[in-house]
Amino acid sequence: MPRLKCAYCGKNYGRRNITSETVRWSSPTKQVTTTSGGSVTVLDGPATPAPAYRGNGIVVKEHNAYLSADNGRMVMTRDIWDGETWIGGYAPFCTLRCALAYARAAYAAARKPLAKRRGNRT
Repeated sequence: MPRLKCAYCGKNYGRRNITSETVRWSSPTKQVTTTSGGSVTVLDGPATPAPAYRGNGIVVKEHNAYLSADNGRMVMTRDIWDGETWIGGYAPFCTLRCALAYARAAYAAARKPLAKRRGNRT
């Protein structure tokens, strides 16, 4: 599907319709005792890289990975676009301004007498 075009001004509008995918993977961790007597899970050396994306979509953005406090696994979010769908705007117009201008022009054209619309002066 090509990018959306405004019916009034003809400009492209919209943004990619993306979905977010949460990726979790294991990385070596260890328990460390804090100064207050509690224990915390920390990475044991460098984190393992995130698993590669296996899908038909286009990865638009990979957010920063972090160590989850719940289960000690690495967590990252990916934004994926299918390469076709667009969302946004006031379909089929890019903005509300274009939608109102189109409506006003259509209303003004409809109010003219039929003879003036055809260009006849009868």
